[in-house]
Amino acid sequence: MAHAGGTRRQLHLVDRLAVWSGVVAPVLALGCVVLSTALATPAEFTWAGNALSDLGRPEASTFWLFNGGLIAGGTVGLPFAWPLWRRARNRLERLAAFTFLLSVVGLALVGVFHLPRDPHGLVALCFFLGGPVTHSVYGAGLIRRGERALGRVSVGFGAVHVLAWGGWLGYVAMTGSSDFFAVPELVAAVAFGCWAVAVAGRFRQENTAV
Repeated sequence: MAHAGGTRRQLHLVDRLAVWSGVVAPVLALGCVVLSTALATPAEFTWAGNALSDLGRPEASTFWLFNGGLIAGGTVGLPFAWPLWRRARNRLERLAAFTFLLSVVGLALVGVFHLPRDPHGLVALCFFLGGPVTHSVYGAGLIRRGERALGRVSVGFGAVHVLAWGGWLGYVAMTGSSDFFAVPELVAAVAFGCWAVAVAGRFRQENTAV
C-alpha cells in the first residue's frame, strides 16, 4: 500500500511538471523571439522586409538566441502532450494531443534547420498548420463533452491563426507585396503560446482540486 501511494505521488509530480511545461515553453520561446527582434540590427531584420526566421540565419547576430530559444521552447513543450493525452475524453482531444506534439517538434526543428537549411519550410509548416488544427480540434472535443467555455476559447485561438494569415494574404492580394510576413508569424506564435498557457492553467486548477 505504501509503495502504491509513493507511485501515485510520483505520477502526480510528473504530471504537475508536464503541466508546467505548457507555461514555461511558450514563455521561453516567445521571449527569445521577441528579444531577438529587439536586438537585431535593421540590416538583419525589419517587420516590413523580413520573416522571423531571418533572425536565425548564420550571419545574424541573433543566430544563437533565436534558434536556441526555438529549440529549447519546443523541447520543453514536449511533455505537455502527456497531460493533454491523459485528460482526453474523446478522439478529438487525443488527436489534438498528437497534433500538439507535431507542432512543438516542428517548432524545435525550425531552430535546428534554420535558414537557409532544408527542410526549413516543411518544419515551419508543421508548426504553423499544427497550431490552428490543435486548437480547433481540441476545442471541438471539449465542446463535445460539455466543456463549452474552454472549448470556445480554444476554437477562438484557432480562429486567430486563420484571421492573421487570411489578413496577410488579403494584404498580398491588394498590394502585390509580400511584406510584413513576420507579423502573422508572430501573431500565430503568440496565439499558440497563449492557448498552451490557458489550457495549462485549467489543468493546474484540476490538480489543486484533487
